[in-house]
Amino acid sequence: MPGTGGKDIFPALRAADNTPLRESLFFQLVTTILTAESEAEYSSTRYKLHKLLTWLQEHCFEEHNWQQLAEQFHLTTRTAFRHIKEATGLTPDNYLKRLRLVSARVKLRETEMTITEVAYLCGFANSNHFTTLYKKYLA
Repeated sequence: MPGTGGKDIFPALRAADNTPLRESLFFQLVTTILTAESEAEYSSTRYKLHKLLTWLQEHCFEEHNWQQLAEQFHLTTRTAFRHIKEATGLTPDNYLKRLRLVSARVKLRETEMTITEVAYLCGFANSNHFTTLYKKYLA
């Protein structure tokens, strides 16, 4: 498997041509981000970004006001967007979609819930839109 940490994951994630490898690299990236807390200083942008990404994972099914969220973590919106993109390879909105979709896949596989129920539970306002995104990114 390509690089195991830091920036080595990003090119591998972008270049991965099969879903299992992409998912593996994506979760490896999330793990890398989560373990960064012990290495980061409290006042650093890196620490703030780590806290923001952790918060987003815990609240990914909710709607977000990016300006208020950035302020909550003592970042400007522009800085938050730039660092989220650098850390994940995705725009903030696409990062949230990815978190929601991966969570939805788990729910679809491990529960008896309908597609519509999973779509709404995972923060999608419309099951048709959810199905389109699911097919585009995870099928």
